[in-house]
Amino acid sequence: MSALDQLSELVGLSRAYHDIYGAERVTTPETQRALLAAMGFAVDDEAALGRVVHELRERTWRELVAPVSVQRTGGGLHVMVTAGRGARVKWRLTCEDGVVHAAESAELPVLEERDGRARLRLDLPEVAIGYHDLTVEADGVTATHCLIVAPRSCYVPAALAAGGRWWGVAVQIYALRTGTSWGIGDYGDLAELARVVGSAGASFVGVSPLHASFPHRPGEAAPYSPSSRLFLNWIYIDVESVPDYTSSVPARELMASPEMQADLASVRAAALIDYATVGKLKRRALELAFACFREKHLGSDDGRAQSFRAFVASGGERLRQHVLYEALQEYLFARDPAAWGWPAWPSEYRDPRGPEVTAFADAHRERLEFFAYLQWIADAQLARAAATAKAAGMRIGLYIDLAVGVDRAGSETWATGNLYALGASVGAPPDELALKGQNWGLPPLVPDRLRETAYAPLVATLRQCMKCAGALRMDHVMALLRLFWVPPGKDATEGAYVYYPFRDLLGILALESVRGQCLVIGEDLGTVPDEVRSALAEYQVLSYRVFYFEQEHDYRPKPPEHYPRCALVTASTHDLPTLKGFWERRDLALRGDLDLYPSDEMRRRQEHGRGVQKERILSALAERQLAPFETTRLEAPLSQELVRAMYTYLARTPSWLLAVQLEDVLDVLDQANLPGTVNEHPNWRRRLPMGVAELGASEGFALLAEALRREGR
Repeated sequence: MSALDQLSELVGLSRAYHDIYGAERVTTPETQRALLAAMGFAVDDEAALGRVVHELRERTWRELVAPVSVQRTGGGLHVMVTAGRGARVKWRLTCEDGVVHAAESAELPVLEERDGRARLRLDLPEVAIGYHDLTVEADGVTATHCLIVAPRSCYVPAALAAGGRWWGVAVQIYALRTGTSWGIGDYGDLAELARVVGSAGASFVGVSPLHASFPHRPGEAAPYSPSSRLFLNWIYIDVESVPDYTSSVPARELMASPEMQADLASVRAAALIDYATVGKLKRRALELAFACFREKHLGSDDGRAQSFRAFVASGGERLRQHVLYEALQEYLFARDPAAWGWPAWPSEYRDPRGPEVTAFADAHRERLEFFAYLQWIADAQLARAAATAKAAGMRIGLYIDLAVGVDRAGSETWATGNLYALGASVGAPPDELALKGQNWGLPPLVPDRLRETAYAPLVATLRQCMKCAGALRMDHVMALLRLFWVPPGKDATEGAYVYYPFRDLLGILALESVRGQCLVIGEDLGTVPDEVRSALAEYQVLSYRVFYFEQEHDYRPKPPEHYPRCALVTASTHDLPTLKGFWERRDLALRGDLDLYPSDEMRRRQEHGRGVQKERILSALAERQLAPFETTRLEAPLSQELVRAMYTYLARTPSWLLAVQLEDVLDVLDQANLPGTVNEHPNWRRRLPMGVAELGASEGFALLAEALRREGR
């Protein structure tokens, strides 16, 4: 085996994979070298590769103990210690709750030997789930180890485990409309939606990612390319419910001005969201609210001020770095619009711990405080929406989406850029959803560097996203096992898979799920290895089953009873056509218009398959007395009766959860996002045609809710 292949094997870079059609795709040496270089390895020549391989193999024999291990409770806990054979090993285990276990051991079991050194097994006492600190001393060397003890599976509500089957709705938060929103859905609209659908019997309301975006680039609409997953998007703040806004005289005067009223009327009436104008209007209003907060509360250090300071203190260094990034980006962008993100900043500002950055933070304390204020307001409003959902009788409450990664120019990569392969991008190989593959433009975490942090970034991300969530949907859950890396300057057909410590990441997911009492749904669409499906089921991570894809080889829909229990079922997703768009072939027409088919033959095959699939769907519904079979309906517009029939079909599955896409209830034709496009299609900009209050009073929604109740949902 060549040194290039050896290094690839050591770092988890696959040398081949099978695509969705079963064909083997071999990773070329050029792709191997490009991705290894993105990880930071020297790959200039065979000698350099050989040195790297030798260094990696020797590293595990030099370290006394690994930086971290993740182990499941109930199976016996142990760590591997590398020391001289027969070495006396002193250890001290400090548990999260303060309990300490310590001992000195000799003649530990030998697992492997080499050159006078041995890998020894140190057995530890059973301790509770959590994050524990282990200190080991042997041969005059002391090292620390993070022992993460995980539960056997993720959290599942007892009522679900006992046979319950619940339904809820899924929506893009930005698409919501109420009488008080400013041209974009907000946290207040989310609370109102939860109240409305909760009163109809829904157990959850699912939303697109709420991660922090880019204030200076409000037109960057994609919620799956955030600046940071650790903080919230302030553009979703419900301005008119911010106490400091309503008590600010300048803010009230602004609101009453003809100019402001005209701008608000314009963005509220627009069918597509004008992110730039909405961001400008909200920023102006929130500036006035913050000025009022500083004057009335921070100056007197009253209860509201103390609550804000407590929030800032709890956010710690991560919050400080995020708001520092926001302030720096604002400052530098105002001077030079080419400074689109930290890679384009002057070099002295690219190091978050550099002297120029420190000086900037000292000189702009109030500005940092403003961006912290926005996070505080957003956090409180999201918590209020979660509380409203529970008060409305929802068993789960908010069901929040977690993006697979972060933008390379955002605050998270600026603060912890050393953890990322900034030259590579995450994507997906060609499949039925994106026939030319996908390049999402997000830099991947380097597996070894993530492990060296004891997985701290993952832990922090899960805690933030689960804080207000009763359920968490992990976008592209296969990332726990492997990610498809695309080399710089190449397209997705030249990518390769990089593997991650799957069982470690699953264990941490289970631990945070149990602690947060948060159900986990894994978006397992696309090319999914069998080991992912089996492990997710073992850990009770719900599978994500889409009606369009759950079919037999002849396009016939899979019978409801054949769906798994541990799953969420839905008709469609934000990346797929709405039911109306599917039925009327809108997605196929768009792909053709935008040249997204790799060949005419592929286009003809999909168009033929759609007609057959529609016929099979009608036949399956007729067999179960859900809809009459009429061939003339194949080309007729989709009716709400047929929409209810399809959701009733899904309601009969044993799967724990059923998600209703609100677009289907409202006869929306176009999908939220068309994979494979950026600006060619108005992705992430469409608003719902009906307000939240109108939805609650609509006959279509009431009839669907009643149909789901009749099926035991």
